[in-house]
Amino acid sequence: GYVGGNAATLLVKIDRTALETKDLSRAVILGADFTNASLRRVNFAEANLANSAFTKIFSSIRSVMFSPDGKLLATGDTDGIVRLWEASSCREILTCKGHSNVVESVAFSSDGKILASGSYDKTIKLWDVKTGECLKVLQGHTESVMSVRFNPDGNILASGSFDGTVRLWDIRTSECCKILQDHTKVGFSVAFHPGGEILATGSGDQTIRVWNINSGECLKIFEGHTKNVFSVVFNSTGEILASGSGDKTVKLWNIGSGECLKTLEGHFDQIRSIAFSPNGEILASGSYDRTAKLWDIRTGECLNTLQGHSNQVGSVAFHPGGDILASSSYDQTLNLWDINSGECLNTLQGYSNQVMSIAFSPNDEMLASGDDEKKVRLWDVNTGECLQILQGHLDRVHLVAFHPNGEILASGSYDETLRLWNIRSGECLHTLPEFGNEVRSITFSPNGEILASAGYKQTVRLWDIVTGECLKTLQGHNNIPQPHRLFITCTRK
Repeated sequence: GYVGGNAATLLVKIDRTALETKDLSRAVILGADFTNASLRRVNFAEANLANSAFTKIFSSIRSVMFSPDGKLLATGDTDGIVRLWEASSCREILTCKGHSNVVESVAFSSDGKILASGSYDKTIKLWDVKTGECLKVLQGHTESVMSVRFNPDGNILASGSFDGTVRLWDIRTSECCKILQDHTKVGFSVAFHPGGEILATGSGDQTIRVWNINSGECLKIFEGHTKNVFSVVFNSTGEILASGSGDKTVKLWNIGSGECLKTLEGHFDQIRSIAFSPNGEILASGSYDRTAKLWDIRTGECLNTLQGHSNQVGSVAFHPGGDILASSSYDQTLNLWDINSGECLNTLQGYSNQVMSIAFSPNDEMLASGDDEKKVRLWDVNTGECLQILQGHLDRVHLVAFHPNGEILASGSYDETLRLWNIRSGECLHTLPEFGNEVRSITFSPNGEILASAGYKQTVRLWDIVTGECLKTLQGHNNIPQPHRLFITCTRK
């Protein structure tokens, strides 16, 4: 019972691999916490796992940014992972791994093709947005990188660091072309002027400095904040600079005269992130008081307070369309808000432990995932709701594929079987035995009448979808048929 659950929880907390390959069939393990456990080849057949947790939630999201065209959303988290999301559906499309510590800042190039990430591991990485490939690693900072931003042309990247310097990088050569070193403390934030030749930096010395990036000269110093300046941003015309601070205020500055135009007050804790709307009329601020606020730049009035996060808000970003604001929090969620109504449109949180395969339905409205828990899950792409859990496999599910009509799903497992499921009822229509041939790839024929499977025994099998019968076994490979390289066209006679 719960004694077994407590014992299992303790075991995997001490050693996350402790249960790998174990036979726990018919065991009664109630209320166990397997969220960080490696359950490779554990046999849970007919086990009672009531109230046990297998779901892992996001690490705290530290940074968020929309792509210039508004189609993608990038996030950086405390696990050192950069994720790319489709903004319209909120589905994750790419995971970029390579940092060894917290990703504090992410930024898209002006053409949207490159994503930069700055990390506590003291490096900046440049990622190909289409493939997720790490194109370059920029090294030179001696402490954590706190902020990264591209210039409008996309050929220079600015980075601010805990080492007290701001570096300018040539994207083409990966070389550091200039080091700006005038702040006396941490460089928390950087922002390029729309003209591209001026850079603003916010620092732990409570000042904002404005630099000429060609000469490296400090043109102006704005003073007025009484604590760290965590965020700086220009409006679209470049006439106003906003700064958010640990003193719980946002200040608006005239970039020409250096005059403080307004001080926006209302947050009850430090302000970590600010962003202008595309038209420059609204400013968003994210605070450790767990809220985001929307401000009228002309009047300084707080238009709305966005409440819903249960922990500190660390980053805010406007969609290029101007109607949606994204906010990320240490509560391990990312919220999308309608700025007109203040309504939370969507919340991104949670994913299955060790998801091994995913497939979208033909109409893109449903996502199927196979995981390390021996389950197939069906998800509503628009709402993020889990619609159905298909159970029956005795080992990890590492392959899923939708039938062309979208009503049948095929799944392949390390239990050496394939299963065909009715996605509406959740019924298993057929179990197709592979007889020791661990399946590596599955695909339906275009007409949907045949399922092909390729396995470790260097064979390809063709299955009749209606009867579950193996129609033919094709042999001739001298190596394992690889996943994603199996294509068939079939016409039944």
